[in-house]
Amino acid sequence: MQIKILYDNKRQTDSLLSGWGFSCLIENGILFDTGENWEYLNKNSQELKVDFKDLKAVVISHDHWDHTGGLSGLLRKVPGLPVYGLAGFGPGFQARILAAGGEFRPSQPKEQILPGIFLTGEIKGEYKTQPIAEQALVLDTRFGLSVVTGCAHPGIIVILKTVRQLFPSRPFYAVLGGFHLRPFARDEIERIIQEFLDLGIKRAGPTHCSGEMAEDLFREKYAEEFLDVGVGAVFDV
Repeated sequence: MQIKILYDNKRQTDSLLSGWGFSCLIENGILFDTGENWEYLNKNSQELKVDFKDLKAVVISHDHWDHTGGLSGLLRKVPGLPVYGLAGFGPGFQARILAAGGEFRPSQPKEQILPGIFLTGEIKGEYKTQPIAEQALVLDTRFGLSVVTGCAHPGIIVILKTVRQLFPSRPFYAVLGGFHLRPFARDEIERIIQEFLDLGIKRAGPTHCSGEMAEDLFREKYAEEFLDVGVGAVFDV
């Protein structure tokens, strides 16, 4: 199964645009998050030969501007597109989808939206002392489970342990996306990396809100299995 990065803080070539936020395409059918800026997302999709009219659905990890900023523009381009979100996002999120011409679908735990592509459902977290609802995407392939995260506000390990509970018999393969480790000290990040290894995660790609120190430490530990995430990167999982 293929993951193509369409929006990120970093880019692979000067012809692509980078910005704060995250978005990736799964198998040309599922868009996970939309970054902060529709114009950037649209330009990157054109450069990477992605036709949004081929999309089957959009999944939003959580209702923050750097993950939903491109959503209204996308829905105006592809009217009627299903958007999987969480009831915990609130009525304002649903209203924005409807106003832009999309269809809101509340995510359910372990819901399969395309063959081998699952939602975790709501995982509760906290952001700036306020509760926040977030979900992740799980890809079940011949290699095992690959998990794509938006910002991991509930905690990246909490998300991974939730996935383990949902799929107790399947091994992990790769984890990529925002791990939200920028505020963390080095020893705490190293502890989290060890938990990745203990969970049997073969490949890791922290980006976006993960922070430079976390990216460097994961790169050092994972070596050739480190996933260097940036706009234009393509991974087979």
